[in-house]
Amino acid sequence: MRIRHAFNSPKTDSGDPNLLQPSHWEADHLGGSQDRLWVPGSNPYGLDDEFDNASIDPSWLLVDPTPVRATWTEGHDVLSCYVSPGEGAGQYNAIMKPLGGLSYPITIETAFRYLTPYAYNYFMQGVMFANGVTWGSGVAIGSESYTNSGYAVSGLVSLHTQPTAYNSDGARNGQQGLQWTGSVFYHKVVWSAANTFSCYVSPDGVSWITVDLNRAFTLTPTHVGLDCSTWAGGSACIGSYEYFRVY
Repeated sequence: MRIRHAFNSPKTDSGDPNLLQPSHWEADHLGGSQDRLWVPGSNPYGLDDEFDNASIDPSWLLVDPTPVRATWTEGHDVLSCYVSPGEGAGQYNAIMKPLGGLSYPITIETAFRYLTPYAYNYFMQGVMFANGVTWGSGVAIGSESYTNSGYAVSGLVSLHTQPTAYNSDGARNGQQGLQWTGSVFYHKVVWSAANTFSCYVSPDGVSWITVDLNRAFTLTPTHVGLDCSTWAGGSACIGSYEYFRVY
């Protein structure tokens, strides 16, 4: 796990790279090899979030159906989403960032955990591309991993499209059932060319299984982010995201 001092120095760093700087006090400590989960990304576009603060960054935009049933909270190095019962089928809750005019190739990646009643249909988590942040309009596509009554310790993974953003699920492609026994699930979706997307999953963020490759969806994304849903479920569920990366 990541370990840092609690103290945060108000002083600014000097220009001498050979001296210990005030910001080094709160930097991550190094102790042997680091687990892949905790290694920060390179953040080439400035859109990454390690969720290591006490509050959600204001650059995130919430997208929710009405009434709002999702509660997003940041703390303990995760972004947590609690979803209360009562959402309709096809209703997604999302937290999104603007791409700022960036175009393909772009990869969005996360790692998550979820807690859901045994063999419950369905709690869903994933990463998402969309062309807006207004619930019920536009187009959104993304990955989703979800529990299913036919899978006791497993889940289904697919690349899906929503013709009206965050609502009205339109198509599910490349669906795979996976015997999942780990505690963390890595997901990434790649926008590789115009209207072309691929989905991958991994147990460690190092080796990846292809869920769907070069799927054609008509979408020019303007936003990227994370999503979750209880999909007309009758139980509350919780999912947590370890990080969000765009590269």
